[in-house]
Amino acid sequence: MAWRGFGAWSLVAEAFVGQVARGGVVWIFGRLWWPKPGWNRAIASDLWQFSNKLWGNSILNFSLIDLMIFGLVGH
Repeated sequence: MAWRGFGAWSLVAEAFVGQVARGGVVWIFGRLWWPKPGWNRAIASDLWQFSNKLWGNSILNFSLIDLMIFGLVGH
């Protein structure tokens, strides 16, 4: 379209056609699988065992940064 002189409208058309194509693909393939709510205790336990260490590390880092900002570390 840009070669035929449509200019900026070729960019508008490309964006519109791209969104319609992506929407069509999601609409077609999205019906094959749909997430369902559920709870698996084993998976939740594995996630907690990993994330509680990160949570503790984040709290420790925050407290150390707070101390460094106020100049209480190293005195």
